[in-house]
Amino acid sequence: MGASGTDTFDDDDAMDWIGAFLDAPSEELIYETLERARPYCESGAASQALAAAEVVAFLRGAPSSGLLQMLEAHGTETFPLKRSPRHERLAIDAIDNISAASELRNLWEEVEGWLPEWLAALEDLRNRLTAPPTISS
Repeated sequence: MGASGTDTFDDDDAMDWIGAFLDAPSEELIYETLERARPYCESGAASQALAAAEVVAFLRGAPSSGLLQMLEAHGTETFPLKRSPRHERLAIDAIDNISAASELRNLWEEVEGWLPEWLAALEDLRNRLTAPPTISS
């Protein structure tokens, strides 16, 4: 596992995905990535789906500090995309699948003491996807 911590963007696969996404933001890429997070998906697909879920949370007005840092480093503050309830449902399903049974979860189980912190990070992401959205004026 290429991870330096439990946050979504502490993972190499998530960083690769967000880099590609920032170069060419696309609703289709979000959809396809979230769709691959089926029960017991491989770790790379899981990490990429979590990165896509972070983008969906951002579009709801509930960004992570990690994604905001990525945007700043990329020289942008937003995406040319709109909030999508369909993506929100897919993101929540992906998080549930990944946290319940995935190769990524199995890898975190092997790292002594880190599984609870990783699950807490997933719960934070899930909460940002289910809390009432921020309304922009």
